[in-house]
Amino acid sequence: MNTCKNCGHTVEGNYCSHCRQDVHTGRLTWKEIARQIRNATVDVDRGFFFTAREMFVRPGVTLRNYLEGKRVNYSNPFFFVLLTAGFASLLFMTFDVSLPVQSINLERIERVNPLVAQKYFVLVGIFFVTMLSVSDGLLYRKSTLNAAELLVVNAFQAGQVLVITLLFFPVLLVQDRLIDPGDITAGVRTLLKAITFGYLVWTRWQLFSPSGPAWQRALSVAQIVALVFLYEYVLAGFIMRTFFE
Repeated sequence: MNTCKNCGHTVEGNYCSHCRQDVHTGRLTWKEIARQIRNATVDVDRGFFFTAREMFVRPGVTLRNYLEGKRVNYSNPFFFVLLTAGFASLLFMTFDVSLPVQSINLERIERVNPLVAQKYFVLVGIFFVTMLSVSDGLLYRKSTLNAAELLVVNAFQAGQVLVITLLFFPVLLVQDRLIDPGDITAGVRTLLKAITFGYLVWTRWQLFSPSGPAWQRALSVAQIVALVFLYEYVLAGFIMRTFFE
């Protein structure tokens, strides 16, 4: 007899009869990560919208629940980020909408390397997941989370940032079509960046230091500031220099 980690019911056999979660669900390891990545294009019917909603309402709690084994209702984290990245790339390319980081020009990149342009948001997702996971490993060495768990929680966060970008897409489209890019009132991209920044700080505050000291919370803010700076100025500049110099 076992207890289901998702719903708490007593289980006989390999799957909970109440919620259908595998009774052997345990702590995330690299073996489990490899399985999730392998199944990222297969787990298409599991909880995408539920995951997106929960990551909006209570992101830190949602991530802790997933790590503790409450997983059956949530999307595969790698499918979550790949789907949002692919859909964002499709929309921005199809409608020729300027990116949130306007120094990067997808149309110009497409003329040089169509594949990079088409996979732009996938590459951005990989960048953020990697940088967040590496910096988390350095900054939160005393955290109880292992490297595999950090990778998963950051995949969810990268996917949710892309969900926020997709929600802003209609407004970005209207702004590009109807408003002079130099108009001082055209601040939608600035608002998107501010919301994204605030969301990441809030999420990581809940996840790593819900009752921690003030310095630890300040560290979370500094970490996101540094990553946003790397993306907006260092990575963006590198991309444009690589293709056009």
